[in-house]
Amino acid sequence: MSEVLTTERMPLFREALKNPKFSVYVFIGKESDKGWAVAETVFKLVAALRVYRAPQRDLVAEWNNDPTALAIVWGYGSKPKSSLLRSEANDVVAVVDAIKEARRG
Repeated sequence: MSEVLTTERMPLFREALKNPKFSVYVFIGKESDKGWAVAETVFKLVAALRVYRAPQRDLVAEWNNDPTALAIVWGYGSKPKSSLLRSEANDVVAVVDAIKEARRG
C-alpha cells in the first residue's frame, strides 16, 4: 500500500502501525520530490511494507517533529525506529537499510 496521508486517513494510518505483519515508511514532502519516487520504488522492492507520503509535517509530528527529518521508519509496531535526512531519503539503498534495521527491533 502506497498512499497520501490526510487528516481523514489518520485513523487508518494508526491502525496500520499496529499491524505486526507490516512495517511502515513515511516520506514527508511533495509528490514531485525525489524522496517520494524513492519511497515508491522501495515499496515495490520490499515485502510487507506500507508506504505513505505526508504532505505536511504536522500530520506526523506526534512521532517526529524534527524539521530536518524527511522520512520516518517503523519496524513492526507503533513506535518509530528511525528518521532519515534528505540525502538518506533520496537514496534507495539507505532507505532499504533503514527498513531492514527497523525490522530487527
